[in-house]
Amino acid sequence: MKIDRLKVYNKFDGHCAYCGCELPFNRMQVDHLWPQCLDHHEPDEDNNRFDNLMPSCQPCNIQKHGMRLEVWRGELSRQVSMLMKKAQFKRVLRFGQVKLTESPIVFYFETFAQKNNELEKQQTKYATECRGCSDDGNCDNQVNGKPLCPCIR
Repeated sequence: MKIDRLKVYNKFDGHCAYCGCELPFNRMQVDHLWPQCLDHHEPDEDNNRFDNLMPSCQPCNIQKHGMRLEVWRGELSRQVSMLMKKAQFKRVLRFGQVKLTESPIVFYFETFAQKNNELEKQQTKYATECRGCSDDGNCDNQVNGKPLCPCIR
């Protein structure tokens, strides 16, 4: 099956599925959420099906490599403890050039669905309440450049 790169790119509005950075189309790499190297575990599955393809920046794709998502999440969560062993990192930490914040590793695609669900709820609300559309047919009620209402004339 031929991979539709544009469809994969648009899956998360031109962002890396993992870190969320904006991706120029020509720099996007297509990553397999379930790694290709693990195909032997799921021989009946099509590894190139759309739900398994993720737009990725090069650094995320290289680091994730052949890891399952939860294994990579664990690797990422250990990064700070690995950095704490480096003298240079300890130094910039002491001088306040970086600050440590503890937070769980949440990938962009995991929050993307939540944001879209919120947008859909707002659109439903504005479908009955919106009075923000201008005479030129553009909705003035927008979130992230997307109209909140379906009343575009």
